[in-house]
This record gives sequence, C-alpha cells and structure tokens, in this order.
Amino acid sequence: QSYCTAPGQDHWHHYWAHLDGAGVANLAEVLQPQGRLSPVTVSRLEMQPLFESLAAEWEHGAAAQIEICLALHRMLALMARQLLAGDESRSNRTLIEQAAEYIRQHYAEPLSLDSLLTQTPVSKSWFLRLFRQYMGTTPYNFLLSTRITRAKELLVLTDFSVCEIAHQVGFGDESNFSTRFTAMVGQSPQQYRKSAMKPAEN
Repeated sequence: QSYCTAPGQDHWHHYWAHLDGAGVANLAEVLQPQGRLSPVTVSRLEMQPLFESLAAEWEHGAAAQIEICLALHRMLALMARQLLAGDESRSNRTLIEQAAEYIRQHYAEPLSLDSLLTQTPVSKSWFLRLFRQYMGTTPYNFLLSTRITRAKELLVLTDFSVCEIAHQVGFGDESNFSTRFTAMVGQSPQQYRKSAMKPAEN
C-alpha cells in the first residue's frame, strides 16, 4: 500500500483496527466469499456518519473503545447487508427467468398461476411482484403474448386452420383465441394471415 499527503494538508493520520470474535468471523464469511475480498458499494449517507463517529471517538483513546468497536461492527454489518442484498437480487432474477422459460416451453399446455408456483419457493404475492419487476408484465399476459407470437408464426408458415392453430397454442376454443388475437394484434387471425401473405408491392 502507498499513501501520499493530501493537497493543502501537512500530514494524514492513519488508524488501523484489528477486529476479532465470533461476530466478526461470521461477517467475514459474507465479506470474503471463497476467501477473496469483494468490493462493496454502500450509501455515503449511511457510511459517512460511522466514519465521523470513529474519528471523534479515536481522539478519546482507550475510554472510547466500546463505541469504536460498535461503529466498526456497524460498518461491517452494513457492507455484509449490501452484499447479501445483491445475492438476493441475482437469485430473484434467476427465479423469474426460469419461470418465464417454463412458460415458453409449456405455453401450449393448460397453465395456471398455481402450476407456476409449484416451480418456485416464494409466495404468490411476492412472485407476482417479482415477475412484473423483471418481465414488465404479469405471468398471464406473458403467457398470452407467447401464445399469440407462436400463433402468428403458424398463420404465416402453415396452412393450418384457425381452429387448429388455436388448439396448438393452448387456447380451448377458436372464439376465445380470435378475441385475444384481435385485441393484441389489431387484426383477426384471418386478416393477419391475408396481410402477411400479401405480396409486397413494387
């Protein structure tokens, strides 16, 4: 490590602290995953008062050891909380990505929110909140969008009837399919097929 004097300052004071004990050891496992230091981004509004408290208490020497230890432990706890929050965020994103992929793979099957929840270890309300946060919509609308997207492909690439396509993409009947398709696409399935198949004008 190398240090230099700050511009306009005569000298710096460097303080070193050695922390030990069961509480510190537990936090070390979080702050040093696989024995490696991890950078932690913390709020200045939360951390600066702790540094100021340390600087003030250090001037009082041994009489302030308890306050100094408490401030140092609060700093470590704050950094550990930030790291754990990051891990939780990554875990939540992975959970929702897996749920979305499950919908993509099983869109043609009868799917319900309850069936999705069997794949996830969280409550219904929390799952819905996370899904909207990461996917920008509800699971039901995501399922509808997936089905309609596949239906558009089948309308253009095959000569299956609208009724056959409706069942292939997971709709129980042609009427419900046509209603949903028209609402989302702005054209009925027949109109979409005709417009998609219409040769481009020169």
